[in-house]
Amino acid sequence: MRHYQHWETWIGLLVCGLCAGLGSYFGGEYFGHSSISAGIGGGIGALLLRAVTKYVDRRYYSRAA
Repeated sequence: MRHYQHWETWIGLLVCGLCAGLGSYFGGEYFGHSSISAGIGGGIGALLLRAVTKYVDRRYYSRAA
């Protein structure tokens, strides 16, 4: 929960939602399966969010503390 005190995590969360939204839009528009594509986009967004939280963890919180 401490990661959500930093702006980088909130941007990552926004990007995660945008990936899911874009996946839903493009999947519904071009493939006819918006929910499947939203899941794929959300998965990609979750990977990006995980990378951002690892970055915040390394930058702001040391292992010695």
